[in-house]
Amino acid sequence: MGVIVIILLYIFDFAFSSIFSSDKYYKSSWVLNKKNEIYDVAFLGNSRVYTQIYTDSLTHKLGKNCVNLGVDGTNIMHHYLLLNLFLKQHNTIKYLVYNIDPWSLSFNLDDPKRTWILLNEINDSSVYSEYKSVFGYRTYLWRYFPFWKFTEYNSRLGLLAAANSKLNLLKQEYNIKNGDYLKPNNMAVDTHKFNSMANISDNFKVNNQNLYFLEKMIALCKSKNVKLIMITAPILNIQQQITKKTDLITNKYLSPIFDKTQTPYLDFTHLDIGLAFHNFYDYHHLNNLGKTKYNSILAEELQKQFD
Repeated sequence: MGVIVIILLYIFDFAFSSIFSSDKYYKSSWVLNKKNEIYDVAFLGNSRVYTQIYTDSLTHKLGKNCVNLGVDGTNIMHHYLLLNLFLKQHNTIKYLVYNIDPWSLSFNLDDPKRTWILLNEINDSSVYSEYKSVFGYRTYLWRYFPFWKFTEYNSRLGLLAAANSKLNLLKQEYNIKNGDYLKPNNMAVDTHKFNSMANISDNFKVNNQNLYFLEKMIALCKSKNVKLIMITAPILNIQQQITKKTDLITNKYLSPIFDKTQTPYLDFTHLDIGLAFHNFYDYHHLNNLGKTKYNSILAEELQKQFD
């Protein structure tokens, strides 16, 4: 009986792995399924790239082929691994524009809400190695114990998710051509909630693992001859109380890395866009009005960085 159960677990593991490898619902799967593509400019980051970059507009303004590789809910480790896997698939990019948020340097990489994102790639040597450094012994279970990862994260990688992936029951929220977020958002931020949303702790503490993966990304770009440009998108900055804190973090932790590696950095947190509630739907996500303004300014500044 035990042998039969083990065989079934291996069968289920193979079936679910195959289904999610060709998944079209999750944006991360779309990124990883790109092969032999050539782009002039790729944008990478979390939801502040995924939902705020208009690649059609930027392609037109810059005269360069652009793609949005941003994935909601991801951290710096995911971004490094996504880029590494993307390049392994023989995709080519000339410029990588990476959104780095200073406050994200404090994030814990083992957040259970985000662990699942690259679990189906656990057999890749780079994913396995980096996950092991963050998650420890759990990585062995995900790689070597059949069907364990799908059971542990069944809300994201379980039967319903597999059925949706296989049968395309739910429509993806991104443009399958360029990766842009499709859902419009015209709401303005609720000013009554602003103070609670816009808090960066006075006891801010950097998680050094984030700096480790940031430096690995810079090194990866250099090794692949990808020209890296760092940016930080606008934030709602009434009375400049947030940027006072983000500037301190940037100057202490990010600027030395950028100076050492000669990586250009464009900080958009001080734009006038950030002084108006009507440009945002929360303190660090632009609505449609704000996005249109931001992408115009972004295009102008990027053009100065290009050869």
